[in-house]
Amino acid sequence: MSYAIHRKQIPVTVDKSHLITIGEKLYTEKSSFIRELVNNAYDADAREVRIDIQPSRITISDNGSGMDEDGLRQYFTIGSSEKRSRATSPRFARKRIGEFGIGKFSALSACKRFEIETQRGEFRARLVFDKARWSSHEDWHLDIDVLPPDVTIGNGTNITLHDLDTAFAPGKVRRYLAERTPIHAPDFAVYINDERVTDEIVSGAQHAVHVQTSCGDIGGVLVIRPLTSRVD
Repeated sequence: MSYAIHRKQIPVTVDKSHLITIGEKLYTEKSSFIRELVNNAYDADAREVRIDIQPSRITISDNGSGMDEDGLRQYFTIGSSEKRSRATSPRFARKRIGEFGIGKFSALSACKRFEIETQRGEFRARLVFDKARWSSHEDWHLDIDVLPPDVTIGNGTNITLHDLDTAFAPGKVRRYLAERTPIHAPDFAVYINDERVTDEIVSGAQHAVHVQTSCGDIGGVLVIRPLTSRVD
C-alpha cells in the first residue's frame, strides 16, 4: 500500500506576553528605560529632553523630529533595521545610539501603562499601551487617536508612565543618565525636574591617564582627593 505525501504549513507564533518579559529581562536596571528614551530622543535630533519625576508618574518630553504614522509603526516594530540602514540622524548627522527596539517595553516593568503623544508636521497622535489589556487580548494592534496639530508646541514626543510600580529617586536617575547618555554632545541637554544633568564635580588634583591595551586605548582623568575630604 502506498501513501501520498501531503505538505502543509504551520505558523510560527510568539506569545504576546513575551514582549513585556523580554524587555524586563534585557534591561535589569530600573532606570534603563529612561536611558533608552533619552537616547531615542538624541537619535531623533532633539536639542532638549525634559524628564519630570513624580511619585506616581514619569514624563519624558523631547523637541526632536517627532513621529508621523509611519514613524509610529516603525517605533513599534521590534528589531527594526531602520537605525542600521540610516546610521546618522538627518538634521545633526548624529551617530545613532538607540539599541534593540525592545526598551520601550521595559518601561512596563516599572508601570502599568505608558502613553505616547507625538507630533511631526501636520500629524499629531496619542496612543496608550496598557499592560493588563495587552496581556488579556489576542489582538496585536494598538489604537491611535489622531489629534488636530498644535502649532504652539512644534515637533516632538512626550512619553508618560502612569501608575508606577517602583519609586524613582531623581538624584539616582540623574547620576545614572550622566554616565550613560550623550550629555556632552553639541546641541543636546537633558533635564530632570528642571535641573540639567551634568557630570558630578569631584575636587582634587587631576592627572590625565592614558593606557594602551590589547583592546584599544583607554583615556581619562584620575582625581586625587584631599585626605580631609569626606568620601561618600
